[in-house]
Order: sequence, then structure tokens, then C-alpha cells
Amino acid sequence: MKKEQMQLCERIKEPRNKEYTEKEVYYFSVNRKNILNWYAFDSNASVLEINGCTGILTGMLCHRVAKVVSVETSEYERQINLERNKNCQNLEVIVGDLFQLNLQDKYDYIVWNDALIENKDQASAFFEKISRYIYPETRILISVANPLGAKYLAGSRNPISGCKFNSFGRNVGMTKADWESLFAEASGRKIQWYYPYPDHIVPTEIHTDESIVSMEYGREYPNCNENRCCTWLDNDFFQNIEKEQRSFFANSFLLDISMQNKKDIYYVKLNADRKPEFQISTKILYENDEKIVEKAPLCDKANDHIENMHRMEQRDKCKHIRSLPSKLRDGKAYYEFLKLHNLDYYVEECINEERSEEIYTILASFFEEYFRETTVEMYSTDQFATYFGEPDDAESEQECICPANIDLICGNIYVDGQDYIIIDNEWILNIPVPKKFIIWRCINELYYVHAGLEEHISQAALMDSFEISAEEQEQYQKWNYYFTIQYIGTNQMKDYYYPLKMLAWGKDKPMLSKLYVDYGDGFSETNCITQILKLEEQHFEVDFVVNGEVKMLRWDPLSDMVCGMKVHCESDGIECSLVPSEWSVDIDGWNWTFNGDPYYYLNGEGMNGQIHMEGEIRILDTCDVSKMSALAIAEQKQDNLRLQTLVEKQKEELNQVYNSRGWKLLEKTRKMIHIFRRK
Repeated sequence: MKKEQMQLCERIKEPRNKEYTEKEVYYFSVNRKNILNWYAFDSNASVLEINGCTGILTGMLCHRVAKVVSVETSEYERQINLERNKNCQNLEVIVGDLFQLNLQDKYDYIVWNDALIENKDQASAFFEKISRYIYPETRILISVANPLGAKYLAGSRNPISGCKFNSFGRNVGMTKADWESLFAEASGRKIQWYYPYPDHIVPTEIHTDESIVSMEYGREYPNCNENRCCTWLDNDFFQNIEKEQRSFFANSFLLDISMQNKKDIYYVKLNADRKPEFQISTKILYENDEKIVEKAPLCDKANDHIENMHRMEQRDKCKHIRSLPSKLRDGKAYYEFLKLHNLDYYVEECINEERSEEIYTILASFFEEYFRETTVEMYSTDQFATYFGEPDDAESEQECICPANIDLICGNIYVDGQDYIIIDNEWILNIPVPKKFIIWRCINELYYVHAGLEEHISQAALMDSFEISAEEQEQYQKWNYYFTIQYIGTNQMKDYYYPLKMLAWGKDKPMLSKLYVDYGDGFSETNCITQILKLEEQHFEVDFVVNGEVKMLRWDPLSDMVCGMKVHCESDGIECSLVPSEWSVDIDGWNWTFNGDPYYYLNGEGMNGQIHMEGEIRILDTCDVSKMSALAIAEQKQDNLRLQTLVEKQKEELNQVYNSRGWKLLEKTRKMIHIFRRK
């Protein structure tokens, strides 16, 4: 066993509290199971897991179904899988290549997590191989990266190709159009699409075709990739393309492939990045074509949390305010899906219509109603310290409320005529909590959700309106940090996060352009000419002078720049042709380079004297993103249309065969052959 593999085995046995490598993120992060820990498996079913990858999902599958057979690619991965899941009696781990295995059983589910499928030929070969292991009703679950995913276009390493910025125009995986065309060619099985976000490795949300266009999509998320370059953030990208295009540029897919789709999930939010006793999922489900909300524990330790939520919501009542009631069923809490607007909606209306003075009224009206029954008391108790730590003013008295819903953010407060309905009653505490702290949390969240609010009314001014001093804000910030980090244990993933390198236009530094000269020994910094690029709006010019017996030239226009260029090159008045880098792609007349390192080759033989470059340059912006997105979508739609036409033509030809006289004459012969085969 290799040293790295030995260390991985030891890491299983003795988890350490230090910085994690990206490989350890892949193997051990708490959010890895999120890709399927919400899925409604049949508890009596059997699962064939392809590439168990040291048991990332294996244990979770063992707890959900009756039998799991996990296929590992090496003996050391098998040993790690068995060590991780040594208490699972319904697990068998085998070593081998799927395409060389000869299993005897059939399975109710086939699971392939983080599938590395490069093209349709590989996908077709996979489905042909597993066909012997499936029943007609078997469901095939595949999680996979999308080569056109926003994060990969922006600079993340594509897990299939292993390269950055190379998704445009390259065969490095299966796009949504590729998957759809594959199953358009095959008969019977259909795809139920899910879109894990931010990706299928550490997802915190699962979207569907319905939710990805109707809900907020593309939230900011911490970076878990080492040495990741980025030209834009996902939320900027998805805000600047049409909502209907989102699914084509989702970072990852989860494909649920079966003979019959089931429309039972609208959206899933996964809170696994907490202490185990607080890990829950929130699902929006379809029940009799109506939406309902389900809150469920993600592990056994969270069962009490669900029951406590149900119990405490009964106690949080006012005259014109009520908590949305739940019904407990099989350890899960079920709620009505409200078709009303929340306070966030009305605040956003005020921002858009420049009625910022009404925002205070919206908040004050609610808080006046909620805090009708308060008491002035000394709130600092041992129980308070358990939730929020020791306060600085432990001996002081404040206006408090008990029970206290400390999560009264505007997104959880719905308006029903003259009344209010509170949802998501996860944090109702049966202790006195200062009124101002609850208001502070609401205002703090308000400015996080509404990015443009500060321009209309400052956060400091709104805090002043509710008489919350700067000193109190500092104290409340400490309480909030203790509650979220120490008590709930949020941010369990923090050791996995890496700094994000943003590639951007350096307006405050000179634009340096380099020409590397190969005199027969290759390119090096020794034989490099550096000039300042003369830039005026989009037009640029730069001149170099070369001497000697030149073999080849390489021109690097700029560095750390994602840009498109139109270039004209001359050597002593004679036009020269430039060969762009292999990582570039031509789009609508522009040569785009997405890896932050544009360069061009010139055949320099016989080239001496002045070399002049000029043309146009554009730095990637959201307009370009939208344009390229539209072009890619249009191309994919054309491919689908051509494929549909081909399928219809083949169906028509097949029908002609079935209706032919020769086919009908051979019907008795076919039946006899079928009988003999069965014998």
C-alpha cells in the first residue's frame, strides 16, 4: 500500500482537526452524503454502488436499504470502505472493473456517484453493461459534473478532463443536451433531472426543472477547490442569463433514470453542515399535485430536534401572529406550503419603487404586534450562556420575551391580511431573550438578503430607528457568533475552504505584453521582450524588435486576463498569421481565452526587425457571458431538433416494416422461435 493510501486509512481511524487537503474534502467532508441522503429509497431494496470511492456514500446507503454491493477499483479502497462501514452487516464490498465483472444478481437501484463519463460512447457502454443487472423498474442514479457548468467555465478544474477553462468547444463530458439525445435514441427509460448546488461533490441544495427557474438560484458559496481561478461568481452568472438557460449551465447533474418519472420533489435544502443533533433537510414535495413542506432528520441524533420544533411551535402564539403548525408523521414534520408573500417581498418592493421610508413601518408594525407581552428582567442565566455564551453585561436587565423565536427574519414572516404567519420555527427557545437582539438579527439578515438596501437607507440608520446602539450591536454580534458556531455547530466545513483567486482587469497597473523568442533552444524568460500594451478603450497596439536567427515566436498579450481578441500582425509591413493557444475558442468573430493566459504562436523563421500587433480586446463581462450562453443554448437546441427529426424518421421506417406484407407473413415463424428460446 502506498504512503498516501496508508495515510488515508489512518485518517479514517483518527480524524484530525487541522487544515484539509482537497482530496480530504472529496473523501471526508460532511456534505458529501448530501447528494443522496434526502432521496426516498425503498427500505427493502438492494443497491449496486459503482465506484464506492472508499465508502463516501456506502454507509448512508446501508442505513437506507436492505442490501448494498459496493464495487471498488482497488483493494486499498475496499479496505478503507470496510473500515468506514464495519458496523454495516448488509454490505458486500468487491474489487473490480465494472466492465469486467460478472455479477449474478439484479438490483433495485444502481448508484454511480461522481461518474467520470467523457462522451456518449462511454455512457452507452455503461448502460449496455448494467442492463444485465437491472429489473424493468430499477432506478439508475448518476451524479456527474456538467462541462458547461458555470463554475467550470469560470475557472474551476473540470473533474472529468482535469483541466481549467477548457469546456467551450471541447469534448470533456456530457452536457444536458448530450444526455437528452442519448435517451432520445434509446427507448423506454427517461431522465428525472436534479441539479445539485453548488455541485454534486458538496451540495447544500437540490433543484428540479421547476425550482431552478422559479426560485433563487446561484447563491454565493465558499470555495473548496485548491488553486481555483475565477473570472466571475456563480450568482453573477446566473443573474445575467435567462432563467430558462440555468439548467444547461448548472454545475452538476443528478440523473434519476427509470421507465417512469415520478414528480414528487420540487426542491431540497440540506443543513448537514452542523452538529449531528441539528442536521435536518427541508423538502418541498408534491402531494396530490399540491406542494407541502417536509422537515426530516438527516441522522438519528437529529430526531429530538424535529420533535422539539413541533412542540415549541405550539407555545409561540400572539393575537395576530401564529406559527405555521406541523403534523408529525414517521419522525418527520409536515407543513402547509404557503401561497402568500413574506416581508422580504414587501421590502424588495419598497426598494424597487424607491419607497425606503416604508421599510421601517413594515418592520415596526410586525415587531409591535410580536412584542406585546414582554417583561423587564435579568436574562443572563446558565441556560442563556449555553446558547449565547457569557454576556458582557451579565448583571443588567433588559426587555425580554419568553418563549423567544430568535429566527424572526423577514423571509420567515408571511402576511395574511391583518395577520402574520411565522414559518421555519426551528429556533424557538424557552428562555427570556432580549427583544433588541431579535430585532438586530432581523435587520442584519435584511441587509445580507437585499444587496441594494444600503443605498436607500443605511443599516446604521435603521438600527438607530429601533434604538439599538453600536455597543449593543457589538454585543449581539458576539451572541450570534456563539449561537451559530458554538451551539449549532454551523460551518463544520470551514477547514475545507480555500481562498478564491479572481482574475480581473488590472486598471491600476500597466498592461505588460511579452514576446518570447526561440532561437532553437525553446522559449525562456532569458529571450523575452517586454513592452507596455498601448490601450485606448478597446483598441490596442504594441511593437517589438527581434534580431538573429529566429525559429519561433510566442506572444503573450496579457497575463491573468480572461479576454477576447481580434488581432492583426505585421512584420516589416508584411502580414503575419497568428496561431492561438489550444485553450482558446472562436466565438462570433472573437478569439476567447478562458484560462487567464492568452497567447499566440508565430512562425518566426526569417523574421527580423519590427513586429507590430494591433486590434481589439474585450475583457469578459456579464454581457459576453449572456451572449455565449445564448449561442451555446441555440446550438444545443439545434442538435436536439436534428436528433428528434432522425428519431421520427426511424420510427416511420420501423412502422413501414411492421405493416409490410413480409413482416406479417413471418409472424408465425417468430412466435415459434420465441417458444424454442424459452425452452
